[in-house]
Amino acid sequence: MSRRMALGLVFFEKLLGIIIAAIGVALAYYTYTSLSAAREAAFLFIGFGIALAVLGVFVVVARTS
Repeated sequence: MSRRMALGLVFFEKLLGIIIAAIGVALAYYTYTSLSAAREAAFLFIGFGIALAVLGVFVVVARTS
C-alpha cells in the first residue's frame, strides 16, 4: 500500500471517530434534556450515548501501525 493511500485511510479513520463521538454526545445530551420524552429508556440511551462518545474518542486517539 502506498504511503499516500495509508495517510488517506488514517484521515478517514480519525474522521469516523470524530463523527461517532459527536453522535454519542448528541444522543446523550438530547436524551438528558428531554428525560420525560424518553421515560424508562432514558438512562439506557444516555448510557449508549456515553459509550459511543468514548468509542469515538478511542478511535481518534488510537495509533495505527
